[in-house]
Order: sequence, then structure tokens, then C-alpha cells
Amino acid sequence: MKKRNNKADITQTGIFSYLERISRSHPYIYFFARNLAFYLNIFEKEFDGIRNINFKKEKINLIDVGASDGIAIKYINKIKPLKHIYAFEPNQVYYERLIKFKSNFKNLSVFNFGLSNKKQKHTVFIPYIRLLGKMYHMITYTFYNLDELKHNLKINYIFKKQIKIDKVKINLSTYDNFKHNIDLVKIDVNGHELNVVKGILRLIKKDKPAIILEELDNIAKIAELLSKYDYKCYNYSLKSKILKKINRKRPENLNYYFLQKKHFN
Repeated sequence: MKKRNNKADITQTGIFSYLERISRSHPYIYFFARNLAFYLNIFEKEFDGIRNINFKKEKINLIDVGASDGIAIKYINKIKPLKHIYAFEPNQVYYERLIKFKSNFKNLSVFNFGLSNKKQKHTVFIPYIRLLGKMYHMITYTFYNLDELKHNLKINYIFKKQIKIDKVKINLSTYDNFKHNIDLVKIDVNGHELNVVKGILRLIKKDKPAIILEELDNIAKIAELLSKYDYKCYNYSLKSKILKKINRKRPENLNYYFLQKKHFN
């Protein structure tokens, strides 16, 4: 049986970590806090590891798979200015938000499907709540596996009775028409990361981008696959603020960096 993470998903440090824990305790509070984080440009502190990567250029090109409402794009741009952005988001609500986001990022290309290794329709599970008779999906908690979603809600939310789960079909597809050399790939798709990596192997071999992904189950398979392309796996330490090569011990957080020697030179 695989070992599950039994700690709440706290991605901030200091006082922000306490505020994040409160926001994740109740779904109503989470909706407010999520929107506040977007406007204040607060995101997962593990992404600060980007500061330690040598891209050898002032502006970089990004692929964001699981772009949601663009919160990661905003945060990464604060750390390292973005030149061209390819955002993949199968959820219609977030896709429409990203389209509006193009007023802030002129070189943003948005695709209303999930990037994968083959074209298909796939069932995903999305929690939701009802407020004043209206349904509100908690889109960032979209999972490909129902049991994993239930476990994630269990460890993150104290008040769960208001949360229901919806079953939704999304479109997945391959894509290989990138017109720019890619410097960074961010992948956060709650259980579909391995298929995304397989879908962009040709790009990985050609451009050798830095890769950041959040993975729960298939990290060993991903690490084995990417090792064939001279990638090693790292984790960003929030305490020492450096990228540490992952050993057999459990990493500090679930955002994994796959990097080559060139990213440190």
C-alpha cells in the first residue's frame, strides 16, 4: 500500500502559514482567501527556488500545465520576468479568467484542454459547495482519482460537511506547436503529471527546460524517466532557501524540481 501524505498542504511560512491553515479549514473561508492571495500575488513559497536557477537570460518562456486562474504565472513573473507563456487549463471557468488575463500578459497563449500524452476525454472529480442556492466548484482541488480527493479534503478541512463532489468530463490532448524555446515547465494536475511529462518528451529533449511539478504518487517513475535526459530531482528548502537534491528521506514539500547541470552554472 502506498504511503499517503497525512499533513495539511501548507505552502507558506511564518505568519502566512497560520493564515493559510485557517483558510483551508473551512471551504467558505478558502474561497475568500484564494481570491485574496491572487490579488496580493501570494503563492506557494516553494516556487522561490526559481531564484536559484540560472536561466542565462533576463526573460524566460514558460509552459504552465494546470494554469488555473493564473496565480502561478503572476508569482513566477514576480521572481523571473516572463516573455512568452503557454497556459493549459481544461476548466471552462478558469479558462475564461485566463483569457481576461491576457490584458496583463500580451504574450500569453491559452488552451482550453489539459496537456497530456494522448487525445481523450477524462473523468475528474471536483469538490463544490452551495452558497445562497448557487453551486461553487473548488476548482483547484480537481483530482483524477476520487479516493485521493477524499483523502486530500480529509487532511485539509476541519469543516467538511458542506463539501460535495461533482464528476466532470474534461478534454485532454497533445500539443507540440511551441514557437519559442521553453525555459521552464510548471505542472500541477493532481495525479496526471506522468502523462504530461510523457506528452512533452520531445520538447524536453530539445529545449532541456527546468521542470517544477507537484506529484503525490508517480514521482519515482517520473524521476526514472527524466534521468534518461540527465535530470536530477531537487526540493526547495524553505528553511535554508536552497535547492537540495532529494535522497531517500521524505522531501520537505511536494513541489519537485527537475534540473540539469546547466541550471546551476
